[in-house]
Amino acid sequence: MKCTQNNDANGPTVSAYGLYADAAGTKNAFANFTTTFKIQDCPGGKASPGNWWHTADPNTILGQIACGIYKDNEPQVMWSNEQTFVFALIAGQPQGPDLDALYQWWAKHS
Repeated sequence: MKCTQNNDANGPTVSAYGLYADAAGTKNAFANFTTTFKIQDCPGGKASPGNWWHTADPNTILGQIACGIYKDNEPQVMWSNEQTFVFALIAGQPQGPDLDALYQWWAKHS
C-alpha cells in the first residue's frame, strides 16, 4: 500500500507498507530494499541497519530499521516488523522533511 503526504508536521511525503506471509519474507524485503539507497546512521548515532523495539519493552526486538538517502537527495527510513510481517518505508523530499524529522516521526508512531 502506498500513501501520499500526511497532515503531520514534518511527516513523510510518501509512505509504503507491505504485508508478507512470514518473518522470512519480511526479512528478505528489508534486505532487498536496503540495497536501493545509500545507508547512513539513523539520527542519534543509531545503527543502520539495526534492530528496533518499543521503548516500553526494549527486550523484545521487533525487526530492523535502516536510514539513508535515495537517489542522492531523498531521505528515507525503512523498517520491518517480524511479528506482524510488515515492511514499511517513509520518505521525504530534498526540501523536507529531512532524515532527522522522518526519524522523529517514525519514533513517535512506531
